[in-house]
Amino acid sequence: MKSLAKQFANHTIERAYHAVVWGSPRLGDGLIETQIGRNPFDRKRMGVLRGGGKEARTRYRVIERFGSETRPFASLIECRLETGRTHQIRVHLTHLGHPLIGDASYGRSRQAPAGKKP
Repeated sequence: MKSLAKQFANHTIERAYHAVVWGSPRLGDGLIETQIGRNPFDRKRMGVLRGGGKEARTRYRVIERFGSETRPFASLIECRLETGRTHQIRVHLTHLGHPLIGDASYGRSRQAPAGKKP
């Protein structure tokens, strides 16, 4: 266990996470670089700040889009963290305009489109 903690501390371990988000980023992959800190309007949440936050970097890649090709309603995204800030993936994907499905704190209330009936 000490070895794993040391790898995290030295940033020699790579962390990859999968997330299902509303909509789909225009680009199939990219890097989100921001400063993250306490949301000045809601101290229980974190947010992207123009200044005074901690540097945060997340690389993302769209794995699969769900719905129509021109307007997908959701996507499966892989996120690789270059930094490890509190709620980083949630904050970054919301900042990108694609919050995690089911995230009551950072997401929006949305419903998936009704499926076609046979």
